[in-house]
Amino acid sequence: MTQGDFQKALATAEKELAEELGKLKATQERITRLENAINALRELSKQQTVSTALEALRKMKLEPSAVQALGLTEIVKGILRQAHPKDLTAPEIRDELVALGFDLSGYKNPLAAIHNLIGRLVASNEISVITTEGREAVRWKPFHRRPSYGASGSLANTILAKKKD
Repeated sequence: MTQGDFQKALATAEKELAEELGKLKATQERITRLENAINALRELSKQQTVSTALEALRKMKLEPSAVQALGLTEIVKGILRQAHPKDLTAPEIRDELVALGFDLSGYKNPLAAIHNLIGRLVASNEISVITTEGREAVRWKPFHRRPSYGASGSLANTILAKKKD
């Protein structure tokens, strides 16, 4: 090996070390963010309602993975509970999700996912659809008492719904 070969190997090793140290720093920062998210989620899990948890989320500015852990359905329910008696449209719900830091990038069409969720919540009698001035919005039903047996489309729920009609 020549002196040039040693210098080339040294430069390659130094470059590789710098890259690995950069990855280590990024990993350490990610670990710190996850530890903060876990601690915040532990605190949120002690909250009595999703609405108070959402209010806490707004104040904390958590990383999206912590918000994501609550799930789309629970966060939308909490948004609607908090807004009650105000009506919200699907785009307004989407905007609230974004404001909370919920990552919608995993959805090809976020509004379609929200509309599907709205349909399920209407079917389970948790929200009602309000149409005023050509604007369709939804509102939380604070005292929905419809019994549910398994999945919303189950035979038992279908029979129960027919009895109500």
